[in-house]
Amino acid sequence: MCRCDCGTEKVLSSSNLRVTVSCGCIRVTPIEERFWAKVKKSDGDGCWEWQGSISSNGYGQISSGVGGNRPFTTHRLSWELHFGPIPADLFVCHHCDNRKCVRPDHLFLGTVQDNYDDSAAKGRTWTMPRKTHCSRGHEYSLYQDRQVCWICRKAKEAERKNGASL
Repeated sequence: MCRCDCGTEKVLSSSNLRVTVSCGCIRVTPIEERFWAKVKKSDGDGCWEWQGSISSNGYGQISSGVGGNRPFTTHRLSWELHFGPIPADLFVCHHCDNRKCVRPDHLFLGTVQDNYDDSAAKGRTWTMPRKTHCSRGHEYSLYQDRQVCWICRKAKEAERKNGASL
């Protein structure tokens, strides 16, 4: 049921509409109302999960309501609804590590380094494992904090001296 500002009531075919036309008037549903309609709150201290659209990197997203504009990420929108604007140099990070979570007390503001440190403290960082062998299959040695294949290095030195190739 939609009640227009002019007082006319009309049953709508979809309650999920952002813009509804009832008696001829246009009613735009505020983003806050659309946001809360898609949040599933859990009991206790659990996450409040976004039930709407999910981006390719796993974060909740919601349309700005203005055609052609980029969607908002829902954890950032939640922060702004509860605490106000986000400073340009900060990110909204998750204490809970759940990208769909929009619960304000599970979120915190931080720099790129803060986010990385939080991730590392929880064992979620990934670093490329060091190679143990060169492309020719020889084992690397560690020399002055660098991996060196002494066999290939000596062969290259000999090639430079003799003009021969490996």
